[in-house]
Amino acid sequence: MSYKNNNLKKIRKSYWGKNNKNIQEEKNHLKKILIENKIFKNISEKDLEYFFDTLPSEIIIKAFGLGLNHPSITVLLIKHIQKNKEDLVNKKPLNIKYRAEP
Repeated sequence: MSYKNNNLKKIRKSYWGKNNKNIQEEKNHLKKILIENKIFKNISEKDLEYFFDTLPSEIIIKAFGLGLNHPSITVLLIKHIQKNKEDLVNKKPLNIKYRAEP
């Protein structure tokens, strides 16, 4: 496994271990987006973690710098949801991609 892959996995895992105000705001933002897009009705922490783990690495990297609630990241999140809606609703495993698709 490459150095880059190891760092991305660490970013993904460390995000959920943190419990500060900014992370809570970002999780609430994710919940709002998922509810608005009718992915989950009642969202648990496991649902959020599942969704986060489906995100392309490009979104994770950009969100690490800007925050998940940044408008440009929100656009990428919505595109990801729209493209994968059926699989997300059914909680199917998605292959993690590097790039978000246009």
